[in-house]
Amino acid sequence: MRRPPMTMYYCDHMDRWCVDTGDTPYWLSCGEGFELCVGKLNLPCRIEFAKGWYIIVNDVALALMEHRRYLITLN
Repeated sequence: MRRPPMTMYYCDHMDRWCVDTGDTPYWLSCGEGFELCVGKLNLPCRIEFAKGWYIIVNDVALALMEHRRYLITLN
């Protein structure tokens, strides 16, 4: 059974991306995989950090915007 989408947001205090699970925050780590919800598509990706946080989708690096929230599904 597929998990429902959850909100991923940036926490300035922790300098990390977090997933709102409803109970306790789930902090994402480098190399962790999830699916980014884009419209009706779920794109498999992983989160990474260099000079800033970004995701890799099909070998393409995409920057994450810290003031935005994203819908994701954890693997």
